[in-house]
Formats: sequence, structure tokens, C-alpha cells
Amino acid sequence: HISTERANSPTHSYKNGDSGAGNYGNLCDARLTSPVMTNLPASATLSFYHQIQSEISGAFPDSAYDGGVIEISADGGAFTLLTPETGYPKTFRYTRGGGNPYTGPMPGVPCYAGSITNWTRQNVDLAAYSGQDIQIRFRFGSDAGTGNEGWYVDDVSVFAPLGITTPQNLTAYR
Repeated sequence: HISTERANSPTHSYKNGDSGAGNYGNLCDARLTSPVMTNLPASATLSFYHQIQSEISGAFPDSAYDGGVIEISADGGAFTLLTPETGYPKTFRYTRGGGNPYTGPMPGVPCYAGSITNWTRQNVDLAAYSGQDIQIRFRFGSDAGTGNEGWYVDDVSVFAPLGITTPQNLTAYR
């Protein structure tokens, strides 16, 4: 949903979490999807700012139970994972041993998770999708355990050397 709790630039951002100051629910699979962007220019880049407070594994420092990913659909196809230039810091848990197994919607997938409390800019190279019609999706999943504040995303843009496109009318699904 749209939140006024935190924003990189005034006055709101997308938040997966409680509509107030509470925590996100168990077993969520929430998505924020852009409209179709046609004929993506060469050398396009996705840019956005984010903050996250989500459950990670205490036993496995590289693992998370709750977190967010970026996905893309090209020419109406299925959504697939996009990897940011800096990579994802965690991976969703998927097996038993030393901690609980993951029960959410994306086991084994790299993700943003943990505690990123300052607005952080992320970039994703979209050059491989040049000339295609694309949709970008921000997806957050949680397991059946502990909830936290959630994932905030703000100032989303797709730009190329010749211009900037700011997606309008993003649609959130819960």
C-alpha cells in the first residue's frame, strides 16, 4: 500500500507491511507492478530507493525468512528475477537444519532482507531487454513466523541516456 510513514522524497512510498506502524502478516506474497513500458530503449537502467526491516535467520547469516525481490516480465511473459548491480545480501531459507525451514512463496531465491534503515539507491541494468515491452514488479514474501516493519520502495524510475520514464499508476496486490 501507499504509506506516509517513510519516504525518500515527500510525501509517500510503497510499503509492504501494516497500513499503520504495525508489522506485516505471515505468509504474505505482496506485489507492486508497473504498467507496461513499451519498446525499452537501449542501455536502460531501473533505479529506486528502499529501506527494509524483515526477519533473517539467526543460525545462518546469509539467510532470510522474509524479504523482497525485483522481477521483470518481457513481452508479456512470466515474471523472472532481476539482480541489482550490487547483488542481493540474503537468500530465502528453504531447508531444515540449524533453524526453521522457510514456509514462504520464494524458497532459495536471493533477496533484500534484514535491516536497511537508511534510504539506499539500487540500480538494475535492463540493457538485455532493449526493444521489448516490459513490466517491473517489486515482490515481498514472508514465512509463517515472525513479522517486522516491512519493505519501503520509493522514487522508482527507468532511464536511458536519452531520457527518464517514471512509472505512474503502480498497482499493489496482496
